[in-house]
Amino acid sequence: MTTTTLTGWQATAALARLSLKRAARGKALWVTMALSLVPTLYAIAFRAADRVSPDRWEGAVMMTSLLLTVIPPILVASSIADEIDDKTSAYLWSRALPRWSIVLGKFLGLVPIAIAAPIVAVAISFAVLGSAAASVSDLERAVAGLALGTIAASAIAAMIATVMPRFAVAGAVCWLLLIDAPVGALDLNLHVITASFGARTVAGFGGEASLASALISLAVITAGGLAIAIRRMDRIE
Repeated sequence: MTTTTLTGWQATAALARLSLKRAARGKALWVTMALSLVPTLYAIAFRAADRVSPDRWEGAVMMTSLLLTVIPPILVASSIADEIDDKTSAYLWSRALPRWSIVLGKFLGLVPIAIAAPIVAVAISFAVLGSAAASVSDLERAVAGLALGTIAASAIAAMIATVMPRFAVAGAVCWLLLIDAPVGALDLNLHVITASFGARTVAGFGGEASLASALISLAVITAGGLAIAIRRMDRIE
């Protein structure tokens, strides 16, 4: 089957597989793995000091959530920006591939790696801190929150990559670290527009915020980010 005979979804699947394969063979995977181990130092330090408590578990999850501000930009934003800057997207478009398949293909191919990093980190922290700090249900909520938060953060990274491809990684990190995370921590209704709020609430640390509002927030952010990224990609010459 040639590229010209691919449907949009077939092209998306092909690009997803290609993106995953490239990431698995590139330096980004090793950087991601290294970053995923950093939050575990928090849990190891308190276990070594024999200062384990539920508060330490919350701290470990919050430390792990910082990965959401770095890993999606490194993986998703950089990959999409490279397609735009290297003009390889122009070749793909000349082969009758729909432009939206580039965004979705990159997104679907790289998000699993982005999700794996915080999940591995929080699982290690759970094993280190033990049952005195958290239960299995606490771990499940943390995994769900970090996974869904990563998906939303990746959509934001994809959006920024199409808006400012030359500064995609820096722009995405700045947005997620300096805007999304601080606003998400505010006790204001405005925090519902942030990925960090949704991730924290699903993980069980959202205070009085409802789980439903967090899930809706994450869904809207993900859909909105991808919609803007696709629209921007359609307009790139």
